[in-house]
Amino acid sequence: MGWGISSHHDKADFVGAILAKMGDRVVDHAVVGNHLWTVFRGDSSGRLMIGLDLLQKDGGVWCNKELDESMYPYYFDCPLRLLWVADEPVSETAAEWRKAVQRWHEERAQARKRAAALAPGMVVEVGSYRLKLIEHLGRRGWLAASLGNPDSIVRLTAAQAKGACVLGSAA
Repeated sequence: MGWGISSHHDKADFVGAILAKMGDRVVDHAVVGNHLWTVFRGDSSGRLMIGLDLLQKDGGVWCNKELDESMYPYYFDCPLRLLWVADEPVSETAAEWRKAVQRWHEERAQARKRAAALAPGMVVEVGSYRLKLIEHLGRRGWLAASLGNPDSIVRLTAAQAKGACVLGSAA
């Protein structure tokens, strides 16, 4: 199974063309980044399955690769609502993939909670670095001072902040 090539230069037009080609087999869909997630009628029994079209722009035109949950796609950003719309998983592989999707969403929610609990003055560890948080920069992360070198001010990205281990407050 390779990549399908289109003549579409616009992502929204390409997604519309994919959905139009699937017709009334599609019950629900969502685009997450370059992933088109669909719930579709997958076989003659009308069973609702989850599909994934990987989208990629190549040479100015959009391409796609079709996968479905029975293939255990190693992508887990499928919206949870699509899991609830689909019928029971078609195989043990599909069931394991759905569990992995749920774990991925739970881990992201926990990381968001950890990041939201950070406050100026807290000491965190990121990798081998211990940092004192100075100022929250919104989506850009945090300004922090290295405990090993207080004159060294660094920016902690939002992603790094989500994974930071809180050691406590600075004395």
